[in-house]
Amino acid sequence: MGWQDHSTSNIIIDAVLSDRGRTMLARNDGSFEIVKFAFGDDEIDYSLITKFGRAVGKEKIEKNTPIFEAQTTSNIALKNKMFSLSNPLFSSVPYLTTTRSASELNATTITTTIELEQQLAAQTSIESELREDMFFVKVNNRFLSLDRGGLPTIDSHGFATYLLDSTGTVSGTNGSMLKFTLRRKSVSNVSTFAAPGTTDTVKTVVNIVGLQTGTTKDIMITIKY
Repeated sequence: MGWQDHSTSNIIIDAVLSDRGRTMLARNDGSFEIVKFAFGDDEIDYSLITKFGRAVGKEKIEKNTPIFEAQTTSNIALKNKMFSLSNPLFSSVPYLTTTRSASELNATTITTTIELEQQLAAQTSIESELREDMFFVKVNNRFLSLDRGGLPTIDSHGFATYLLDSTGTVSGTNGSMLKFTLRRKSVSNVSTFAAPGTTDTVKTVVNIVGLQTGTTKDIMITIKY
């Protein structure tokens, strides 16, 4: 959904259904129901706040920011989701850092463990409201699977999304930890998906998103067949 201001007194909402939404609506069996929604601020340049201050920067953002049109492809819509916080004085959001990741999966190393920690600038303590209890982990279902998270949701592009609980707390900062194992899948037509200059190597990205804050971490995985 996109907000379109045509320089009049009216604000027009441009709403479209994603590919999955249209598929569900086409069933025409009464099962299509909108039960939740999310807002995003992909267009916003928050450096204007730093440059001009909160009051003037906010005004410049409101008056000068071009608004994206509604996207029909869910993979590129809402890259930066908004969320609500009770404390208006929060000035930064924790980020995810990799403490252990795979360099390569191959015929011998068919599994690898990924570990991440939630951190904040200057290693300060993370407020409970900003701690992640759950994470979305998205992988290309053609090449990879996860050892936990139950049955994933697989979209029309072949990406599987798993919902994982956090696996611990970081000492000192009280941030959340996440640990999971990736497993390489067998692929018959590897050359079709091989990285440039190779015939047996596939590069794919694992995307991790915190459910509470929307913090994102991408990890490149190399798979050699």
